Amino acid sequence: MKVIHLLNSVSDSDGVSMHVLQLTKLLSANGVTCRIVAGKIISARKFEREGITPLEMPEFLHARRSVATMSAAVSKCYGLLRDSGAKIIHSHSHYAANIAWYASRLAGTSTVQTVHGIIPEGGWLGHFKAKRFICVSETCAEHLIGRGISKDRIHLIRQGVAHSAAPKAKFTEDEIRVSCISRLEHEKGVDLFFEAALDITGKLPGFRFTIAGSGSLEEKILRTLSGTKKSIEFIGEAEDPFAVLDMTDIAVFPGRIPNEGFPMTIAEAGIAGCLVISSRFDSLKYVFDEKLDGHEFELGDLQGLKRKIIHSAQNKEESAERARHFCNKAKRLFDADKFCKKHMDVYEKIL
Repeated sequence: MKVIHLLNSVSDSDGVSMHVLQLTKLLSANGVTCRIVAGKIISARKFEREGITPLEMPEFLHARRSVATMSAAVSKCYGLLRDSGAKIIHSHSHYAANIAWYASRLAGTSTVQTVHGIIPEGGWLGHFKAKRFICVSETCAEHLIGRGISKDRIHLIRQGVAHSAAPKAKFTEDEIRVSCISRLEHEKGVDLFFEAALDITGKLPGFRFTIAGSGSLEEKILRTLSGTKKSIEFIGEAEDPFAVLDMTDIAVFPGRIPNEGFPMTIAEAGIAGCLVISSRFDSLKYVFDEKLDGHEFELGDLQGLKRKIIHSAQNKEESAERARHFCNKAKRLFDADKFCKKHMDVYEKIL
């Protein structure tokens, strides 16, 4: 079986990219030949470390869309199908889905689209265009059903995380370690986390905050940190997120967007045994029980985030119990073997 994965861009800090990296590693181990094509490669060290080389084709980049570039992209996609012998195109953005759809009509192949989240619709291209759809959360699936897409064409497949090491003990040291691994963009709320870190470390001892990622907020974070001796570190892109999470007590997802699909970083933090504190995006309720698993705060609520971090630090035994509970749940929900098998089952259905 041969599959071409189409992405808008590839980045070592991007959740969709990490999802595709995890998927292609698992599929390859099960005999599936995968090719990754993206409109832009921002960084791909994690891919290259696994022996995977994404192909950059600027015509696939959404920011460059036009009638001419889309026509060129469809033609190039058709050429990839013809030359590789792949029978399935798996798209990971709505623009890629349209390119895949029209190329597949020319080549007589099948299409799958993973819906990683819901974005506002507009423009002349439909957002959902494939023979089958994979949704990473119930919220995404419900949206597609509401758009009139048959349930028979929709498959719920949660993130898969291949990490078998036992989680490190949490909340055992005097210093509480708090981390945020994310793209450094406004919609991901990293600036909110940074502001909380500045305020808490300025008033309370016993905390160490870590920020990992890359993006447009990087310069501002570095500039602010250059004038402070507070216990906050910026480490750039995390080559291995578990190297950070193993040393983390509290992992924070501060995203501002209500219609997130489901962040890979929450799945990874759960499996690493961290206490998760997350903003209350729409899909969280299907996976996360605030009474048992961790803590939530309202989107954009800085004071709420600070209260949750401080409460967690001051109640170590309760925090450790919540972290253990979500860790056990995360291992079941985000099982890598199930993640891979369910994708292969979808592929078999459309061949």
